[in-house]
Amino acid sequence: MRRSARFGSNVEAPRAQPSPGHGAGYVRRWEHGSRRTRVSRARLYSLAAAALAALALSTGAGAQDETEPPCPPGVPAGAAIHAIGAAGVGGPLIATQTIFLEVETSDRSVSDFKVELPPGVVARRGSRAFQADAPGPVHVRATWSEFDPGSASFCQASAEATFELLPARPLRYFPPSRRSRVGADGTVWILLVPDNADLRPVEVRLRGVQRARAPRASDPLTVVTFALRDGDKGLTYDGRAIRIVRSGGWHFDVTYGTRAKLVVQMRDFARRGPRGYGIDLKIIQAGRQIGQAG
Repeated sequence: MRRSARFGSNVEAPRAQPSPGHGAGYVRRWEHGSRRTRVSRARLYSLAAAALAALALSTGAGAQDETEPPCPPGVPAGAAIHAIGAAGVGGPLIATQTIFLEVETSDRSVSDFKVELPPGVVARRGSRAFQADAPGPVHVRATWSEFDPGSASFCQASAEATFELLPARPLRYFPPSRRSRVGADGTVWILLVPDNADLRPVEVRLRGVQRARAPRASDPLTVVTFALRDGDKGLTYDGRAIRIVRSGGWHFDVTYGTRAKLVVQMRDFARRGPRGYGIDLKIIQAGRQIGQAG
């Protein structure tokens, strides 16, 4: 008889014993004064698989199975696609901007659906939105899984709609004032983003040399991009909003003044004075030059 460290008396301490006739596939656990039921690992695995299957079946309408047959006419009732632009529900839909999609039936909103878009139209936010750079009609088809009470099974529902996108307004460019010569400390180029504006990326292309000559095509080129909409790469107002570029012996702040104001500012941090230099700065959107210096 040995002393139990737990109970401080000469009581036989509980210990686990292998189950006679069973191998390592069985687990046996003991508690003081009682014994838990032996459980097979294989049984545990089968119970877990059954639970996962039950969870999958409980997901309900929405999750798609492409093997499902098409739903019969009228199932579900009142299915429709709605498009929402930057101006909100009922506002205009503008080319180049992000258009959000909603799918509804007569009694609920569909949360899980797929969309089919024409060539050249880009899906965004997991097919919950799209962007089209050209104005005109955009045909959208949405599909999702729906329960059909008539057959007591799931089927593939669909809805279609055509949305008319209006032309976007161009950005407004303001060059340095006539009283400010290019090269003065604080020289500024400004782009304003109006309502219903063209939101395609804007590039600032800059070449500079510390000599009194125009930059050549072989001189280093720096490109900074403003990303004005979802999914595009570059400077964003809510993320990285500024980049400082050194070129031709000058510093250029490429940044946002406000959400609707793009700024390129030339600075002389080194107070370099009247030494010779050459600057070639171009502001370009979708291949079209908006502004320049040099």
